Amino acid sequence: MSRFEIVLRATLASHKISRNFNCITMMRKALLLIIGLFLSISGYSQYMPDTTVQVCAYWSKGNKAVYEYRQKTTNKSPNGEETVKKTSAETIIVDILDSTETSYDLLLSYRDCKQDQDSNNTPLNETLTKLAESVKIKVKTDECGSILGIIDMGETLSLMDDFLVKYIDEVYAKNEQMSLATPKENFLNTMRSIITPEYLKSACIDELSALLIYHGSRMDINSEYEAEQRYSIGDTTIEGTMKFWVDIEESDSAYVVIRSYTKVDGDEILNGIKNFILPMVKNIVQSQNEDPNRIEEEYKKYIEETHLTATFEQYSTNVIHVYGGWTVDWLFDRVITISNDNGTNEITDSRSITLKELQ
Repeated sequence: MSRFEIVLRATLASHKISRNFNCITMMRKALLLIIGLFLSISGYSQYMPDTTVQVCAYWSKGNKAVYEYRQKTTNKSPNGEETVKKTSAETIIVDILDSTETSYDLLLSYRDCKQDQDSNNTPLNETLTKLAESVKIKVKTDECGSILGIIDMGETLSLMDDFLVKYIDEVYAKNEQMSLATPKENFLNTMRSIITPEYLKSACIDELSALLIYHGSRMDINSEYEAEQRYSIGDTTIEGTMKFWVDIEESDSAYVVIRSYTKVDGDEILNGIKNFILPMVKNIVQSQNEDPNRIEEEYKKYIEETHLTATFEQYSTNVIHVYGGWTVDWLFDRVITISNDNGTNEITDSRSITLKELQ
């Protein structure tokens, strides 16, 4: 088996492709631009207001929404065997702290965070889980519910750091094996390198962003919209096109259903994978006293000889209550395939967020 094949399969198994938080902001800006163009054109035509849907929040101070989040990631190998790589669940709580004519202040918190696979129960993941359950994040939106940013980010990061110091002290005091495996100071520094403003923006409010992605938009029920999406493979960014529309057949006077479909070009994925795995392969060959400069040529030859191809497709559905502005259901599926002469690996990432309680 080629060393490229080994690293490629390891990359797929660990599911290193993640969404870039900036894509939400970019998508919203693009959407507002599209809508602005649409409204400017419609001002000179027989535009009927009842053909549009406006997604807007109608929240009050003291409101609370409790959601159930679930995720399942599976990997289908070339021999057809399907393996569950990750299952997780958590409760998401959104409290409305303040409501004005121009904005809302939200308090985001988590509880009952679970990762069911033993392979995920590492000290790092367990620490991140405890951290998520301990910290509450304040988020500001505009009057429609569109996310503007995190309130008092510096204070939130400081509270998270205080928790890490205390929690890691307790863990190491109870577990001598941890000290033997990794010095406490090294583990604390590793955690601190993860807990950054970017981490708060992506991992910590990713689910809230999914729930509020269409808030602030005005969409014609007979139109289909497009926006650029960005995803990360390690430090490499790949781009795709997201199409989204109002599902008029499933929507009614109380609920609007918005669906999306995203596709990333196969060459874009392969280029992203190349930029991700080549440094790792170069490090491997360098440690074996081989010439790392030959790796680029070897990789190109590997793709040509094995006929490597890739696909990336993503689907989502948001069901939003028209009169309250709360998303009541969010469904998400991402399917990534990597194929060559040795067969096809298929990764499916399925997620859902369901409203369970509203106060």
